[in-house]
Amino acid sequence: MNLPWLGSYSRKVGIVGASRIGRLVIDMLTRGRFEIGVYDPFLSAVEATELGSTKMELHTLLAWSDIVSLHAPILPQTRHMIGAQELALMADHTVFINTARGWLVDHEALLSEARSGRLRILIDTPEPEPLPVDSPFYDLPNVVLTPHIAGALGNELRALSDVAITEIERFVAGLPPLYPVRKHDMERMA
Repeated sequence: MNLPWLGSYSRKVGIVGASRIGRLVIDMLTRGRFEIGVYDPFLSAVEATELGSTKMELHTLLAWSDIVSLHAPILPQTRHMIGAQELALMADHTVFINTARGWLVDHEALLSEARSGRLRILIDTPEPEPLPVDSPFYDLPNVVLTPHIAGALGNELRALSDVAITEIERFVAGLPPLYPVRKHDMERMA
């Protein structure tokens, strides 16, 4: 049986949004055999190259990618940034992953694509959240739903606690933070 969409080896991955989470995903992907494209209006082509990716316009990225991973922030201009037109640009068997926010995706358009069976869809953050118990997304074989855990395996709270404690210890010792959050970053963080 030939299932060309199965697996991720040597795939083209499109990252939508290169704030903190998007950059972490890019960093993890650069360790594997992936071609990485990125769409983020706040990211320069030079920065994209430094991250190990290629900057693309959104529609180009969607048509190019085997896997699309959404990490954009909630901004007025990102409401339903992925709609029917954007989903139609994706090739058959593209894997579409939303671990950002349901706000970013037109879920009626996504449901239409899901029903067609053309895309493989992973939804971590639906709209509304949580999905109603009678949502048709639950019954579609090409849709995987997770309860807003972004792939968490259970030990993340410990890791977050460790980071918070380390940052407090650094602050008390008069050292700069390892993971600063600056005011100008807040406007575009996912």
